[in-house]
Amino acid sequence: MNILDQIKSSVKLKIGFTVGVIVFFALSFTTAYFVFNIYQENMQNATNKIKIVAQSTASSVGKKIDQTTAMMNIHGEYLKLLRKTNGDNRLLVKNYLRTELDKNPLYHGVTVTFEPKKFDNYDADYRNKGGFYDDGRMNIYWYRENDEIIFWDEVWNFQQELDSGNGEWYSTAKELKSNTMFMDNYLISEEKQLYALMLTLTVPIMLDEAFLGVVCFDYQVSFMQEQALIAQKELFEGKANIFLVDPNGMFAASTLSDTMIYKSIDLYNKERIQNHHSHIQSGGDYLEHTKDSIFFSFPIQFQGYKENWHLMLSVPIKVIQSQANKDLMLYLFFGFIVIILSIAIMMFFVSRLIKPLKDLSKMAEEIADGNLDVDIKQVKQKDEIGKLALSFAKMSEKLKEMAKGMSSRAEQIAKRSIELSVGSANIAQGVYRQSSSIEQVSASMEQMLAAVLSNADRAKQTELIALETEHRIIVSRQVSEEAILAMKQIAQNVKIITEISKKTDILAINASIEAARAGNSGSGFAVVAAEIRKLAENTQNAAQKITQLADTSLKISVEAGTKLAEIVPKIAETTAFVREIALASNEQNITAQEINNAIIELTNLSAGYSQAADNLDSNSKELSQQAKWLKQTIAFFKFKTNGL
Repeated sequence: MNILDQIKSSVKLKIGFTVGVIVFFALSFTTAYFVFNIYQENMQNATNKIKIVAQSTASSVGKKIDQTTAMMNIHGEYLKLLRKTNGDNRLLVKNYLRTELDKNPLYHGVTVTFEPKKFDNYDADYRNKGGFYDDGRMNIYWYRENDEIIFWDEVWNFQQELDSGNGEWYSTAKELKSNTMFMDNYLISEEKQLYALMLTLTVPIMLDEAFLGVVCFDYQVSFMQEQALIAQKELFEGKANIFLVDPNGMFAASTLSDTMIYKSIDLYNKERIQNHHSHIQSGGDYLEHTKDSIFFSFPIQFQGYKENWHLMLSVPIKVIQSQANKDLMLYLFFGFIVIILSIAIMMFFVSRLIKPLKDLSKMAEEIADGNLDVDIKQVKQKDEIGKLALSFAKMSEKLKEMAKGMSSRAEQIAKRSIELSVGSANIAQGVYRQSSSIEQVSASMEQMLAAVLSNADRAKQTELIALETEHRIIVSRQVSEEAILAMKQIAQNVKIITEISKKTDILAINASIEAARAGNSGSGFAVVAAEIRKLAENTQNAAQKITQLADTSLKISVEAGTKLAEIVPKIAETTAFVREIALASNEQNITAQEINNAIIELTNLSAGYSQAADNLDSNSKELSQQAKWLKQTIAFFKFKTNGL
């Protein structure tokens, strides 16, 4: 049997196959949906993560610069307080700045420079003095070299520094009257000719709208590269790239390559970076999706500075897809586990669902084999299967009741068919005996009819003789009177015969009624038959009496004839009596004929009864055969008969 045949022959496999197909299509649709969503979600998550890391990195970088700027503002306020005091405070400021540089290793140098005569009145005392400009203005500069803090003690020409472009840190702040920030390479070791990228932060010292001077810190840009590397580790296992760009389009940090630092963005994908840079300078972030990468630029806004720095992150699409593939594989793995568990749970519940059906199927097979005593197991479910089991139990009980009832009725039919067969046999015997009796009665009636006819003929002859011997009849009047009396007795006997014939007729009618009832019992017909026999005997006796009377009448007539020969005057009366006798004989002949006809009809009815009895016997035998077949059929079913 192939798998399709197995599925067709098992409800459990049908349900499992159907659910499997549904799960397959649902899983296919869900997988396609989730694959799309996973890639979309991963792309969105990647974008969100990029934005979060960008914001975090920008915040970290901005925080350091903002803290430094805030400290510089404090220094500026402190210097403004000092300038109000009397005396020379330049040594105090020198030591103060030395301490500040010593506390912050990221500071490469600190400078305080005032406009001439804006800090104190000692500019003339410090002209051409080491560590100050040639005009003697307030100027303190500490810097690091080879991990040492050094005080700049040379005399510089302030105007020459401005003209050479090295005084931009001062001139720009003075011109804009706002914080400025410049990035440049500084020589941090003449001996080693070692340069380091520095940020020059300048905060103007203002008194109302008047420019007094500046506080300037040289800040190592290396912390930006460190922040970029930290951010890179947080993104896609270090496969993202982070860049920090100053407002002039110079790289301050790059995780892609150190060689990019302090180089212009014009050298690297100028069009895209310029596009991002323009958005940053407008104050907003910028997101760009390409076929290969995601680019995101975020502005770094430092407090007190007008221009924004630019933090840009790029992540290859294949890196995001790789993460999406991992998520997809994880989803498919858990999805496969869920499917296996779902199928297992489904098969468990299907097995529980099918088990009652299997039990009902086995019980149905036992009932089909004739076992009505099968134990219908109770199904506690309240669903359609529970209702089916309940209906099945009711059907089994009903079949058992029907089979028991049919078995009992078959037994009764068998018994009644035997009794009917015996009764029909008795009826047939009774009808046969009745028919024999009727035939005897018929023969007797024929003899009686012949005798009556003979009497009639003799009466006619007597009439002739009377006519001939009329003159003798007159003489034998007495003898004629006796003959008349005898004939009266004959008339009476004839009346008896008439009454018998009437009763016979009535009995014949009763016999017809009883014959109609013979289908139920047939016992009444025997009574009627016996009565008919008795009437037949009475009829025979009456006939004998009539014969005897006829003989007596003959003798008397002979004697009368003898006497009539002697009694001529009485002949006329004798002739009249003889005529009456002839008439009576004719009437007797008619009556006897009617009785004979009734007996013939009774004989025909008896033959019909006999045929009906034979048919009844045949039907009773057929009924017995049918009862036997019914018992054999019911015997196919097996059930307990206790209580029946």
